[in-house]
Amino acid sequence: MKRGTFFWGLFLLVLGGLFLLQASGKITLSQVWGSIGPLALILGGAVVLSNAFHTRYNLEAANSFSIPLKNARRLNLKFGTGMGKVLLSGGAPAETAVRGSAGVGMDVESTFNDETLEVEINAGPSVLPGLGPEGDTWQVELTDSLPVALDIDAGAVNMELDLRPLKVTSLKFDGGACQLTLHLPENAGHTRIKMEMGAASLQVNTPSQTALRLEYEGPNALDVDTTRFPLAADGAYCSPDFDTAANKVDLRLKGGATSVTVR
Repeated sequence: MKRGTFFWGLFLLVLGGLFLLQASGKITLSQVWGSIGPLALILGGAVVLSNAFHTRYNLEAANSFSIPLKNARRLNLKFGTGMGKVLLSGGAPAETAVRGSAGVGMDVESTFNDETLEVEINAGPSVLPGLGPEGDTWQVELTDSLPVALDIDAGAVNMELDLRPLKVTSLKFDGGACQLTLHLPENAGHTRIKMEMGAASLQVNTPSQTALRLEYEGPNALDVDTTRFPLAADGAYCSPDFDTAANKVDLRLKGGATSVTVR
């Protein structure tokens, strides 16, 4: 269970009990309101103590976390957030699989499963004081030494995914009203990406050494550099050397009210 969810659930449960006592005439309404501040402090302290005995990741500082690489051969990362700003990139130091900014509105879990490091990050709003990270941006850095599979669920976010140095084998992206900049991998072999977006804006930047095949389903604006990715007979935009390219991305995009630019 997410600790934030547990806190608010317990808070509402106790608060409801106070109002029940008030309705039965055992305490006054002013006593109910006077109890809210101390109640929040008590429950908040309980959650803090719970965190101290139930650490899911290594804290480098009060505003960051890191997950060691250990003996993992693969990395699977699930990342979810409802709103705010996100920067996901490479750059994790040696022997570190994932590191990033932390905040009260974040839960991080990691497990090993058959030489695969499974990491799940649930990030709350980045822009709310006291809940989000310093600088108002969730920053996540991944190792570039392992094959990585990404599964991202985003709502109303401003997100940049810089996959250029990463060995991304697959990316599944489900987004709402988001603004997304996607830098495709430079040296990852064959990467498969499937994206579904709502009222969104998407900018795709393709490295010069990476071939691209784009299948697009949607009613709205699509701006593709057809000198690099001409329209093929099957309706896809495709690099002429896609079949033989050492590094290539197969991108399937389904959009609602979406503006897409591919370069």
